[in-house]
Amino acid sequence: MLNHSTHSINRRQAVKAFAVVGLGLGIPLNTKSATVESKKNAISFGFSLYGMKDVAPTDAFRILKRIGYDAVELVCMPDWSTAPENLSKSDRVTLKQELEVSDLQLPALMENLPLLVSKDQRLKHLDRIKAAGELGHDLSPEKPPVLETIMGGKGKDWPTVKNEMVDELGHWAKAAEACQTIVAVKPHVSGAVHAPEPADWLVRQVNSPWIRLAYDYSHYQIGNYDFEKSLDLLLPNSVFVHVKDNLGKNGKVQFALPGEGDIDYPTYFKALMNHKYQGTVMVEVSSQLWRKEGYDPVAAAKASFENLEPTLIKTGVWCGGC
Repeated sequence: MLNHSTHSINRRQAVKAFAVVGLGLGIPLNTKSATVESKKNAISFGFSLYGMKDVAPTDAFRILKRIGYDAVELVCMPDWSTAPENLSKSDRVTLKQELEVSDLQLPALMENLPLLVSKDQRLKHLDRIKAAGELGHDLSPEKPPVLETIMGGKGKDWPTVKNEMVDELGHWAKAAEACQTIVAVKPHVSGAVHAPEPADWLVRQVNSPWIRLAYDYSHYQIGNYDFEKSLDLLLPNSVFVHVKDNLGKNGKVQFALPGEGDIDYPTYFKALMNHKYQGTVMVEVSSQLWRKEGYDPVAAAKASFENLEPTLIKTGVWCGGC
């Protein structure tokens, strides 16, 4: 339980955070957003703790607030300290308090729940959806976070598995409704759903307000799918946005921090405005990056913020913590 594990994890993680990145206290960070009381905007700008696995969550909250973010995504996967099964009631109270002190919104929780699994595993996934929903309501009762997850499978199998995926998402919709938590499914470059049209078809077939999309153009970028067409097609049913770049060519996937590639962010963010998107722009650092030796999570968070903040403000998507 995290009352025991959080404190042990915090000590271990904090030592590494101080040693590797100085907990963000020794580097010049953005202070404009951090020193002004944050307004709860329709769109928030955050950083996923998927890119900060070795930093204790409460330390990460303070780091992200100092950089200038106003939102954060927690990870619910089993081997993470913030998995529901690792969090006792008192741990949840502590995390909720730390989020409030840091003035960070919690728009999303991350899971990894492939659809095409055995019957026993599917039942476990339904239980994980319910557990994540409970956690979300505990941490942010007034505005529970969505639960975002990839769907698994292989691209070549889409024609033969698409109806099975629709059926399984129907079960997910019932579990999501039971815990009053929207599940946002995210197409993945290596998954059965990896193109805009199948993603749109899938959620329309399920036809449930509890199953929506997470939009991440980096997974469409490698297939040379038209950027603006994908935005127009998918944003109406998207409740969550991950941002990162993909530098891969000729079928090779090479994810990068947002702003390090050629995604047209001014067009991207203007489209969010035009579609009246009400979710979050959340930086996601791929495991391709954070598993590399020498990866610095604070430097990644800071660089991503600096790459995107000017465009977010200029396009009117985000007011920079005003």
